[in-house]
Amino acid sequence: MAGLRSFLGGAAEVAAVSASDSMPIILPAGQLPASLCACIRLTSAQLNQPTSTAVAQEELQDKMRQAVMDLRAQGAVSIAVRKIAETVDLTSLTPELIVSTTMKSILDGNGKVKKPELQSQGLEIHFLVAAADVPRCRGALEATVAKWSDTSFFQTMRPKHRPAWFTDAVLHKLRGKEKAARGAWKKQLQEDPAMRGVLLWQLSTLAQTVQEILTELDFVQDGPFAANPGSPLRWLDVNMYHVCQHFILPMTKEQECSYVELVASDLQPPEWMVSHAWSTQFAATASMLAKHSSSRNQEEDSAHSWKQTSYWCCTLANNQHDLSPLREADLLKTPFARVLLSNACAGTVLLCDTAVTPLRRVWCVFEAHLTQLLRSGHAKLSNKCSHFMDLVAFHEGQSVSESVAILQDGLVGWHEISAGLARFPLEVARVGTTVDVRMAQATLQCDRRAIMNHIAFGKASQDVPAIDHSSYDELNVFVHSAFASAELYRLACERPAGCVERARELLAMGADPNSFVREGNTAILALVGADPTQPTPADLPLLQEMVSLLVASGARLNHVNSHMQTALDHIIATDEASPAAVFLRSQGAVSFEESASAAEELWNSRIKAVLRRGGFGAPTDEDRSHSKPTQAFGGAGGGGSGAKLLGRAEQSLREVASLTKIYPASVCSIETPSGPHDKLGLRGKAVLAALKAAGAPNPFELRCSGPYHPRGSLPLLRVQISLVDKSNPSEAQATNRGLQDVTSIATLPERALSLRRTSA
Repeated sequence: MAGLRSFLGGAAEVAAVSASDSMPIILPAGQLPASLCACIRLTSAQLNQPTSTAVAQEELQDKMRQAVMDLRAQGAVSIAVRKIAETVDLTSLTPELIVSTTMKSILDGNGKVKKPELQSQGLEIHFLVAAADVPRCRGALEATVAKWSDTSFFQTMRPKHRPAWFTDAVLHKLRGKEKAARGAWKKQLQEDPAMRGVLLWQLSTLAQTVQEILTELDFVQDGPFAANPGSPLRWLDVNMYHVCQHFILPMTKEQECSYVELVASDLQPPEWMVSHAWSTQFAATASMLAKHSSSRNQEEDSAHSWKQTSYWCCTLANNQHDLSPLREADLLKTPFARVLLSNACAGTVLLCDTAVTPLRRVWCVFEAHLTQLLRSGHAKLSNKCSHFMDLVAFHEGQSVSESVAILQDGLVGWHEISAGLARFPLEVARVGTTVDVRMAQATLQCDRRAIMNHIAFGKASQDVPAIDHSSYDELNVFVHSAFASAELYRLACERPAGCVERARELLAMGADPNSFVREGNTAILALVGADPTQPTPADLPLLQEMVSLLVASGARLNHVNSHMQTALDHIIATDEASPAAVFLRSQGAVSFEESASAAEELWNSRIKAVLRRGGFGAPTDEDRSHSKPTQAFGGAGGGGSGAKLLGRAEQSLREVASLTKIYPASVCSIETPSGPHDKLGLRGKAVLAALKAAGAPNPFELRCSGPYHPRGSLPLLRVQISLVDKSNPSEAQATNRGLQDVTSIATLPERALSLRRTSA
C-alpha cells in the first residue's frame, strides 16, 4: 500500500486532519510520499456531522479550496487527496464527501488563481480511497463535474441585469390574453417539467418578439456557441443557443424558472415531443412546428385550433437556471422520458436539417430509442396503442416559411403532406439511412455513458459503454426504417448509378416497398414517372430490373395512388402499347378499374385493425387483447351523453385520419350503432369532429349500422373509405347493405358519390 500510495502521491498532497493533530500546514518534502502537503484542520462540529448543514459543507469547501490554491501557488501540478486520523475518528468524513468537496473547490477555485500560467495549467488529481468506496466516489465525482459544467455553461450566458427591452408590455404580449386558471396549477407546473408544453401560439409569439427586438436593437454574438464572435446577430442566424442566451435566460432571471412557467396560464400537457438540435435556425424551428400543427389539425376547427397544439421543447420547458432534473439516475424519470411515455403525447416530431443533426446528439437518440419501444408496443413502458414519429425538414438556403416539408407518419409508412408545403428534400432521406447512433455525441460525457448504457442494458450507468451491442443495431434499424422507404423512393425517382444495388441493401434492412411517399406513390409508381418532379419513366432495362426486385420483395404492383392511378394507368396514358406497358402487364399489372375493389378492401381492413386497437371493436371479436369495446367512449355518468372519446380511441382516430389523407377526395362513411349507450346519437358526430380535427380532408357521411347489443357482432365504430364508383346502383346497393337511417351531416361536394380517377 505504501508503494502504491507513493506511486499515486503526485507532487503534492491534501490531507484532512483534526484540529488537535500536530501536523503542520505545509509539510516539507520527504516527510510524506508527496513533495508538499496541505492539511485541512476540521473543527469539532465538522468532525461530528460535516454533511449535516450547508454551512458546514461550505466551510469545508473553502478550506479545501484554499489548500489547493496554496499548493498550486507553489507549483504543484498533481495532487493526491486522502484523510489522516491521528487522534480523532474521521468516519463521518465520507470518501464521497471528500471527492465532491475537492472537485467543487478545484472547479470553483480555478478562476481565482492569480497567476495566468497556473490558471491555464492542467491539474492532475488522485483520490486515495478503499477499493470498496471506488464506485460511490466515481459517482460523486461525475455528479459534481456534471452540475458544475451545467452551471458554468449558463454562467457564461447569464445576464447580470434585466434587459431594458424586457418591458411589461413585452411580457404581456408573450402571455397573450389567456386568463390564468384557478387552482394549484402553478405549483404543479413548477414541480413537473413534463407538464410544460409550449402552445404553438406561444412559440410563434416568442419568435415574432425575438425578430422584432433584433430589428430594433443591436445584439453581438458572444458566449460559448457564437459562430462569429463580435459580429452582429441577425434574425436568420439565430438558433436555440442564441434564444436561450439572449432571451430565455434574461426574461426568466428574476423568477429563475422555465420559459413556459413564465408565460403559461394553466398546465400545458404536451401533445408532441420535439426532437431537435439547438443549432437549427430558430426561424426554421418555429416554422416547421407551425406547419406540422396545421398538417395534423384543421385550421378552421374551433374545438381544437391548430395554434393550441402543445409541444414539449427542452429549451423552453426545462428551467435553464437549474438543470438538476436531468441528472436523474433513472433516465425514465427525466422529463424527456416522462413526456414520451405520457398518454397525452401523440408522438415525436423530428426536426431535420440536411445532416439530420438531431440523431447525432445523444439525448435525441434517447428520444428515438423510447419512440422505438413505444411503437413496438412495449407494455411495461406505456399502455398507449400507438405513437407517431413525424419527420419535418426544410430546404436550407430558401425562404424558411416556404421551404418546410413533412413526411407524416401513418404507422403503415411515411407519406409527404403536399397541401401548402414544399416537396420533402429526399437528400435528407438518404442521410437518414446512414446515421449511426453509436456515434452520437453529448456535451457531457456522463450523459452519453448513461444513455448508451440504458439503450444497451436497460439501465443507466457510468461504465464505459459497449462499442457494439445488438440494441444499438436494433435502434439503427428503426431509425433507418423511418427514412428507408423515402430513400427507396428517391432512388426510383433520381435513378443514380448503382441504384439497384442500393435498393437491394435498403430492402434487406427492412425498407417497405409498399410505403407511399409523395401523392400516394410508391417506388414502382415513381419508376414509371408518376412523381411530379420526375415525370419521365425509367429506361426499360432499369424499369424491368427494379420492378422485378421490388415485386420479389413484396411490392404491390397495382397500388393505387392519390390520383386513383396504378402504375399501368400512368404508362398507358401516353402509349398503351409501349414496351413498358407490355412488361407491366406480363408481371400482372392492371388498371384502376380492375384493382379498385381490392385496394378499397385493403385500406378498409387497415382502418378496421386500427379502430380495434383503439377500443372500437365488436363484443364478439375473438382477439380481446387489443379490442376493448367498452373503453372507446366515456362520459355517460351523471346524465352525460356517453360520446366522450377516451385517450386510446382518440389516438386511433388520428391514425385513421393519416390513412384517409392519402385519398383526400374519397368519401368516408362513419357508422355507429344505435342504442341506450348513445342515447343522444352524438357518437358519430364526435368521431367526425375528431377526424376533422386530426386533419382528415375527406367528405364524410354519418350512418347508423343498426341496434347495438353488448354481446353482438356490431362494432362501436366502422369507418370505411370508398375508392370505387358509387354511381353504379349495384355497387352502391352492395356497399350500403345492412345500413339503416343514412344521415349525412357533412356538406358533400358535387359528385362526391361518383369519384373517378383524376389526371396526375
